[in-house]
Amino acid sequence: MIIARSFIIFMLLLITTLSYQLSAAERLEVEIRSTILNIRETRSTISPVVGVLNQGDRLTATTTDMRDWLNLDDGRGFISINYVYVLSETPVLLAPPEEIESQIPSPTEANNARLSESLTKNAQQICIQHKVNSPLPIDSSSKTCRKNLNTLGYESCQLLFKLSLANSCNDSEQLKVVCSATTLTTDSQKNQALYELTNTRIISSSVTETTILLEWFPATESASIQKIELSKGQCEIAL
Repeated sequence: MIIARSFIIFMLLLITTLSYQLSAAERLEVEIRSTILNIRETRSTISPVVGVLNQGDRLTATTTDMRDWLNLDDGRGFISINYVYVLSETPVLLAPPEEIESQIPSPTEANNARLSESLTKNAQQICIQHKVNSPLPIDSSSKTCRKNLNTLGYESCQLLFKLSLANSCNDSEQLKVVCSATTLTTDSQKNQALYELTNTRIISSSVTETTILLEWFPATESASIQKIELSKGQCEIAL
């Protein structure tokens, strides 16, 4: 009897601990119902617009602690839930940010902290003057394509670039970043077409990381694209 009671108490403590460490959220498959929907950098209507979605676009997003805002799973930003149709819901558990206890540093830790601060200040003094038409390093890229289930032809493709920018000497400078790629398609009649994809984004030189999305759609809705080849693409700073 005592063992059974101890086991029940242990399980209750375990469940309580898990519920504290994990928070419930939902991953939603949504369809855009407004003509154009802005993607915001943060969860606010006054936040900078970092992209747009069109009516009929389908994608996945995760709910946040602000019920009116969804976090896009592809990392582009946030959208309002008030302008989408929810097609499906999948519960997920999210771990909260780690909490760091405040501690009084030891003499060794204090010296290390001062050394780290000094190195950081020296690193901040190393800056570059961005050059026009200079290529930018692409940290990673991902491709997502959508097919028509009836014709098995491609309806659209997206190429997402993640970029790193070096610290600029002029924090007030506005940079024009242009990414481009080529797409070679083959339809059911073996006809080939070459598309040139490009997208431009104006960002502050104080930004060190950003993403740029390239999108492809067939020239005509009746085209049945059976094969598509996307180049790796490139990004640079333009005039």
